[in-house]
Amino acid sequence: MDARRYGLPEIAAIAAAAAAAALLLIFAPGWFKIPAVLPVSFGALVAAYGSLHRAWKTWKRIAEFIVMPVGWVFLTIGFAVGVGLTALITRVFGVKMLDMKFEDRKSYWVEKPRKEATLENAERQF
Repeated sequence: MDARRYGLPEIAAIAAAAAAAALLLIFAPGWFKIPAVLPVSFGALVAAYGSLHRAWKTWKRIAEFIVMPVGWVFLTIGFAVGVGLTALITRVFGVKMLDMKFEDRKSYWVEKPRKEATLENAERQF
């Protein structure tokens, strides 16, 4: 049995805080009853943290349960429509998207015309 699942630590903390507060309220004279607020506050914080922690873990499981199938569906549809439709259209119209032409050459070096070596051209290279 998982104690965290059923909130037993939080229940124990609240019970201990309530018992400490009751003892302080019953047996403490005068101004000493003020510290009775501290155990109750501490117990409430422990209970709230435990409950929020469990709620957050539960919400994460629910969100994952919702998001994973939706993500798969959208990604599958997006891939099928985006890539599939694009490939079909390019095949029908004969468009070459990458336009890669492979020729038998010794070098693929592209010769550029040389600029005149002046100070102005050196300052503005691009």
